[in-house]
This record gives sequence, C-alpha cells and structure tokens, in this order.
Amino acid sequence: MTTPQQWLAKRFASAPPSLRECLESVVVHTPTEGSLGALLRERAERLLRDATTGAADRETALKLLAADALITLACEHDATFDSGDGDGR
Repeated sequence: MTTPQQWLAKRFASAPPSLRECLESVVVHTPTEGSLGALLRERAERLLRDATTGAADRETALKLLAADALITLACEHDATFDSGDGDGR
C-alpha cells in the first residue's frame, strides 16, 4: 500500500529544486482522513489566490507553476485512486 506521503514524494522528486521546495512547503501535512486529491486542489486554489495579489515576479511565477502542478497531481490522484480502496488517500 502506498501512503499519501510516498505517493507525493515520488512525484515531487523529479521537479526542479525551487518548484519542489514550493510544493513541499504547501503540502507539509497530508491527510489521514479524506481525499488527497481534494487537499491538492484546495492548496492549488490558495496558491492561485496568493498569486493574483502578488507582484509580477519570480515568486509569483513559482506559485503559478506550483498551483498547476498541484491541480495536475490532484487529477492524477483521483484517476488512480477513484476506486475508493483507500490507497493514496
């Protein structure tokens, strides 16, 4: 069985260092209950809100990239674990 932390760590590993750090800082704790996909979507929405209030700089661009990555991961998670068997939460 794959834990949510293992599932995320495997996907974050190939990200460039600055993006990986941003992703890890946003998803510090993964849920023990509920859907990881829902958590990833919620965190992506938060990043998008932050990006719209930020300056047009590298940090804002990084937030937008991280939001995109989190939405992609949420979709991948839901497609993989939609069977309701609990793997990956």
